[in-house]
Amino acid sequence: MSKLSSRNKIYPEKKVNNFKELLNSTTKEFGSNIAFTVKDKDKTLHDISFIDFNNTVKELGTALLNLHLKNDKIGILSPDRYEWCCSYFAIATSGNTIVPLDCLLPQIELEKLITRSGIKAVIFDSKFLPMITSLKESKSTSLEFLICMDSESDSDQIFSYSNLISTGQKLLEDRRYSI
Repeated sequence: MSKLSSRNKIYPEKKVNNFKELLNSTTKEFGSNIAFTVKDKDKTLHDISFIDFNNTVKELGTALLNLHLKNDKIGILSPDRYEWCCSYFAIATSGNTIVPLDCLLPQIELEKLITRSGIKAVIFDSKFLPMITSLKESKSTSLEFLICMDSESDSDQIFSYSNLISTGQKLLEDRRYSI
């Protein structure tokens, strides 16, 4: 086998019916293997296993359910990052509809999309904080919940992504919710 073909090995297809099955099967198969390597604020690299990723998705999804977000549209607005992936899977597995918003669009286009889409919540990168809070305050949208990926703590209008993960973890431990 040549070098090229050994790198491009084709693995057998595994049938899954939804994102929950996909997460559970990859977690079962790859467990503690590295799923993501992320850089923190100090530019230190951290490995995240398939198990940890699955747990974070479950915790965030459970926190969304705790906010009474079920069968709702939830937007995601950020550049590519780990929290975007977790949010995408958490929204999908918690019975909500994902509305991915292209962070490269001009602000006026994003505002129109958020208004027209009827999203009830948005999970976003802090660079969009002024626009998102302004839109919610204008009452021209359906926005009720703002979740900032970078906030360290909750504020009057904005939920901290990391606090939601902690809330979801506690709810799962108490077996009060489960996605």
